[in-house]
Amino acid sequence: IRVVGSGVSTISDDAGRFHLELPVGSQRLEVRRIGFRAASVNVEVLPAGATIDVKLAPIPVGLDRVLITGRDDAARRIITAAIERKQATRGHLHDFRYDGDVRLVVRDASKKDSASSILLITETRTTAYWEPPNRYQETIVARRQTGNMMAERNLVGVGRILDFSSDRVELGRFELASPIADDALDRYEYRVLDTLVVDSRRVFRLSLEPIPDGSPAFAGIIDIVDSTFDVTGIDVGVNDAVRLGLLRNIRYQQR
Repeated sequence: IRVVGSGVSTISDDAGRFHLELPVGSQRLEVRRIGFRAASVNVEVLPAGATIDVKLAPIPVGLDRVLITGRDDAARRIITAAIERKQATRGHLHDFRYDGDVRLVVRDASKKDSASSILLITETRTTAYWEPPNRYQETIVARRQTGNMMAERNLVGVGRILDFSSDRVELGRFELASPIADDALDRYEYRVLDTLVVDSRRVFRLSLEPIPDGSPAFAGIIDIVDSTFDVTGIDVGVNDAVRLGLLRNIRYQQR
C-alpha cells in the first residue's frame, strides 16, 4: 500500500489489515498484490482517523516455468574444462611404467569366524610396462603366499592399467564410460566436494555418480587441478551393473 505522491508505504498482514499514519486531508492510496489488479482509492483523513476497505479483483497470472534440478553447475564447468584438456592432449601419451602390489585373500563364505574362513593369502609385487595399443609386459619381482599354496602357482598380477584418458574403459567384459569421456556429462552427475592443495597446486575434488539408466559405470571421486584442469587422481568403484565373477566391492585408485 503506497501513498501516491509521497514516500510513505506499508504492507498488509496475512489478513489484509494495514495501518498508515497520514496528515489530515485528502490522500490517494495505490494498492497492489500479486495475482490481483492494482487499485487506486481516495481516502479523507479526519482528525480522528479514517478506515477504508479496498477490494482487489483477481486476474489470471501466467508465470514462466521454472525447472529445478540437482545439478552442480560449478562441477559441470570443471568437468567440461577437464574434457577439453584431455581432448587437447589426446594422443600425446606414448608409454608408461608402473609398480604394483597385490594382496589376494580367498575365504570360505560358509564360515562365520573371520580368521578361520581364510583359505589362502598371496602377496605379489610386480613391475609393468604399457604402450598403446597393445604392448604390455608385467614381471613378478617378489611374491609370498601361505604354506598351503605352491609358490609356482602364485602368479597374481596387477594387469594392464586402466586408461581413463580413453572414452571407454575396459574392465573385464564391460566397457565403462570414463569420468572424463567426451560424453561424460550425459553419463554422470558431478558435485564439488572440496578444494585441496596437492604439490602446491589447488585441486578440485568432485564426486561422480552414474545417471541411473542401468549402464555399467564408475562411482567415486575425481581430483582435477585448478587452472590447468589436468586429472591428478581417481578413486572409483563400480555400480551394480558391473559383475566380475567372484569379485565384490571392487575399487580402483590412480594417482
